[in-house]
Amino acid sequence: MPTNKKKKVLIVIGSFKIGGAEKMAINIGEELLRNGYDVNFAIQKPIFQIPHTIDKSKIHILNKNINSSRYFHHSNNIVRIGILSRKFKPDVVIGFTYFSSFLSCFTFCRNIVGTFDVNPYSLGKKRHRIADFVCKWSGVKKIIGPSRGTVEEITEARPKYRDKFITIYNSVDFERLNVLSEDQEGVEEFIFKKPYISAIGRLSEQKNFTLLISSYAKSKINKTSNLIIVGDGSLMVDLKKQISDLNLSDKVFLLGFKSNPYPYIKNSQFLVNASNFESFCIVILEALSLGKMVIASNCKSGPSEMVVNNFNGFLFEPRNEPELVALLDQVYEDKELVSQKSKNAVKSVEKFKLEKLGLEYIELIEELCSN
Repeated sequence: MPTNKKKKVLIVIGSFKIGGAEKMAINIGEELLRNGYDVNFAIQKPIFQIPHTIDKSKIHILNKNINSSRYFHHSNNIVRIGILSRKFKPDVVIGFTYFSSFLSCFTFCRNIVGTFDVNPYSLGKKRHRIADFVCKWSGVKKIIGPSRGTVEEITEARPKYRDKFITIYNSVDFERLNVLSEDQEGVEEFIFKKPYISAIGRLSEQKNFTLLISSYAKSKINKTSNLIIVGDGSLMVDLKKQISDLNLSDKVFLLGFKSNPYPYIKNSQFLVNASNFESFCIVILEALSLGKMVIASNCKSGPSEMVVNNFNGFLFEPRNEPELVALLDQVYEDKELVSQKSKNAVKSVEKFKLEKLGLEYIELIEELCSN
């Protein structure tokens, strides 16, 4: 536990938009505040979508012009975070994405904790250079991966920095999620007129909603259950066309962005995640913490560290449509299966509770400050 509860921590994140890294930044920041740390947030854009309890005086917007050019945005943020750091004088700086970790280097703090929220070495060469800069920076003492799989991947890519790489899982505030899940304000009433399957996420190639919709169309489960997809993104038009072409417009509903997606998860039969790849996938954790079984693609990292096959849900190979169809058919044919697996959901993810993982951050901060 902390020896000096007035240590200063600066958290760096892109914005407070809906996203796994952003949720983690807020969750851990609030947990550190509850434990007496002086926590401030440096955010790169004025986007606020996630509910939080952080005082406005502790949130510093580096670039208030959301439409500025990329060059101005990045150069401005580098200058502004340096100014903020000199004023705030943080004992520890924590970046919650790989780019926020890069930006954190320009605080020139001697104790920086980076985060590779995704494996940057699986992306383009520009991201490789950014990640390498973070790895090499002397002030960066540790780099967090949100799952064992992610840490294994980045260690394989840059083995000489293995001593910097550590795993701290993403976490959720179980109590807050349950409160939010009971809030029905703004929820479309027609949703509850028929049992439904939920799916949440950005409408992108990565999340592979195309596979989910196609599998749902071929499964017997579409006879009894609708499919509700919450999220926005570049594939909205394409997915709408797919739904229309499959004559599923009265069964599959794209609801767009929701600031509070939790009632949709809470009232669903179960959640499906069909992603091609993940780093962690916090929506799986959220669904399990709300007592919902999950069917998820067995990506190289993330889902299998939460979903225990045939215990609190099921895993299938990424992009394997026949396997997903078979699982959906199995759920349709065995009416007790969902309730059986859902009973195990909450208990199976207790190790991801915010209090437990917040303590890991506290121990890391104290260790860095004592050296």
